[in-house]
Amino acid sequence: MKIHYEHNLIPLTRAMRKHGTHGEALLWNILKQRQMCGYQFLRQRPVGRYITDFMCQRLKLIVEIDGSSHAEKATEDGKGSAFFEQEGFAVLRFSEHAVCTRRESVITAVQQWIAEHAPASHVSRQSRTRHSEADSRVIGLTFDNKQAGSCLPLEKGDARGI
Repeated sequence: MKIHYEHNLIPLTRAMRKHGTHGEALLWNILKQRQMCGYQFLRQRPVGRYITDFMCQRLKLIVEIDGSSHAEKATEDGKGSAFFEQEGFAVLRFSEHAVCTRRESVITAVQQWIAEHAPASHVSRQSRTRHSEADSRVIGLTFDNKQAGSCLPLEKGDARGI
């Protein structure tokens, strides 16, 4: 499956890989080198006219980390998510704060999504046993400052904490 993108984004993706956020670096350490249930994730990859934080082409999964700059870009993020979904991708969105302070919850959410959506023959035994009992409709988690330290599931189109 070939993913189409605007080729003028390549220099920007390279720069973004070199100057990523702390949360991106933390999550990349878990996703790189097929450490997440044996799936290959790519960092800062273009899809259409958008750049994903992390993408697994085989799973058709995009993982986005929303930092403080995303607060002003909520409308554009929504358009990007809609485009990704139109292209057949699922989108998991996490706040930068959640990745930095609740990393295990974020990892568990990704593992749970893989366990629920990946071909049964590929999902590792470890990922099946480590996922939590969160809502199966989860498309993302965000850190809710009002409830110290809790990760809350987001419904499609919900923009809390972005």
